Amino acid sequence: MNANNKRIVLKGIGSISSLGCTSEEERENLTSGETRIRTIEIEGRECKAAPLSPSGETALARLAAEQPRYADLDRSVLMAIYSARQALQQVGWRKEECPVLVNIGSSRGSTGLFEHYHRMHVESRGSKMSPLASPTTTLGNVASWVLQDLKLCGQPLSHSVTCSTGIQAIANGVAWLRSGMVWRALVGGSEAPLTSFTISQMRALKVYATESGPLPCRPCAADPAQGTGMVLGEGAAVHALELKEAGQGEIIVEGVGLSSETIDSPTSISERGDALQTAMRAALEMAGSASVDAVLMHAPGTPFGDTAELAAIEEVFGEDRRPMLISNKWIIGHTFGAAGSLALNYAILLLNGTRPVEFPYRTKFSNLSRPIKRVMVNAAGFGGNAGSAIIARL
Repeated sequence: MNANNKRIVLKGIGSISSLGCTSEEERENLTSGETRIRTIEIEGRECKAAPLSPSGETALARLAAEQPRYADLDRSVLMAIYSARQALQQVGWRKEECPVLVNIGSSRGSTGLFEHYHRMHVESRGSKMSPLASPTTTLGNVASWVLQDLKLCGQPLSHSVTCSTGIQAIANGVAWLRSGMVWRALVGGSEAPLTSFTISQMRALKVYATESGPLPCRPCAADPAQGTGMVLGEGAAVHALELKEAGQGEIIVEGVGLSSETIDSPTSISERGDALQTAMRAALEMAGSASVDAVLMHAPGTPFGDTAELAAIEEVFGEDRRPMLISNKWIIGHTFGAAGSLALNYAILLLNGTRPVEFPYRTKFSNLSRPIKRVMVNAAGFGGNAGSAIIARL
């Protein structure tokens, strides 16, 4: 087989989020045009968030009950396992078909479990602690448990580059496959950040939404000063990649780009989104194209972040090549390290013919109606990190 004819083909998809725990649920709930953000209570305090759907919660509870040791795992790990099982079922890889890269990242890892064990330590003044505290709260246990659960032969890799973690996973998968280090890759992100401590951190940054209406998160709102802001959600998405000769109709990863910029603010994004500009241009260069039909923006709903990304898109594409601009965070919230992976799911739906969901509020731009054959997914995070991935249907 001629290596020059091989492409990175997206063969399988798995996810769990506020949209549901199956591809059918995800598509139906995403295209309904209704936000999944609602008011929940965390440790006696109300906040807006996008928790797992009821079906997702049931699926996670069943997984945790499968065997005793799974009951000791964090939600972020269980969601990663659940999503990876879905993706693997679609591709049917076997243990003997190795090696496989399992690269599933998380911005914060086992947040809920870490806070639980820290509380135990503080309340007992250091006299009481579970021996499971360390092995179940390390960031590396996300991908490691997925590899163990699937009984695959390969290499687990967990990582965090904050909110661009999911795009970094795609980039890692592309690099490992192209290098010949592995034959196949499971890549994605998982995040369970709906804890009091995490939300308090976002409120301290003054980026968490305070709007009490039906749409607390409105990315790129025409008037960003009125009620817009970040709302957290939880979820995971995992994608199965293969390096192979791609056939007509298959979805391929055409390009990826990564970048970072100097940190000069708590949220680490420059006025013109410099790192995003560099990442988008690198992805376009790898794809061998100067344009895309749609951009699934990172757009967390924060005035500064949204404005910076819009400026970056304007710098890269200009008016003549301006793509359709889309966001899913007003629907599912910001899932930190899983944001890029869940956005990639949306991009795949678009390439499969799903109509983009219109914003139910006035935005800074108008969506365009055009056929979608190539989609860019953006992500940017604390630490000045940014990533872009381009997927297309052959």
